[in-house]
Amino acid sequence: MDDSSRPPGGYVRGAIAFVVAFCVYVGMRDHVTPRWEAWLEPSFGPSTGSGLFLRHLLTFSLLTAAVALATWWLFARLGWLASPRAWLGFGPEPRRALAIGAIAGVALSALVVVVGVALGERVHFHPDGWSMAGNVFSNYYEEVTYRGLLMQTAWCATGSRIGGVVLSSAVFGWSHMHGSHALFKAIAVAIAGGVFGALAIRTRSLGGAWTAHQVSDMILDSL
Repeated sequence: MDDSSRPPGGYVRGAIAFVVAFCVYVGMRDHVTPRWEAWLEPSFGPSTGSGLFLRHLLTFSLLTAAVALATWWLFARLGWLASPRAWLGFGPEPRRALAIGAIAGVALSALVVVVGVALGERVHFHPDGWSMAGNVFSNYYEEVTYRGLLMQTAWCATGSRIGGVVLSSAVFGWSHMHGSHALFKAIAVAIAGGVFGALAIRTRSLGGAWTAHQVSDMILDSL
């Protein structure tokens, strides 16, 4: 695979950037965000309806994404990474990014449903408009963190787009390794992260990855 468009930093700088990015991510996720949630969420009321929307909008991933974006911008200013500006929208072909993202989101959802039914899971349609609306924001925050800072630094560290996608997807899967069937969930999420990462590379944007992420969540969270 041609990696002529890889971020500008060398391998050593890339490795340093990835370690810093990972530490920033873990520190925000495990230490800062829980305190932010504990301070702000009591004012939202029940974790359903508008309260759920506000949690998606303001607490779940917002601070992590904000610091990830600031870190990405700083590395870009140093000349270690490509500027985040070109990646934050839908790339040079927005309609194509939207179309590919939507198709990938539907395909991922279909695969998960087939596997779930084969494992004996029951499918029950119960859409939640507040959750869908909240995911519009929280899913984008996650894209900034995982397919933004983490993938860009991993890409630079390995010198390979595939390496960037694999490393960032592994972190994405690990972050979801909790609750029942934790290992299965982590593997499934890592695979989804691989698809989102490939879409980001293909469309040169976070918008294509966000579209697939949003469509798959809208379908799967309703089942």
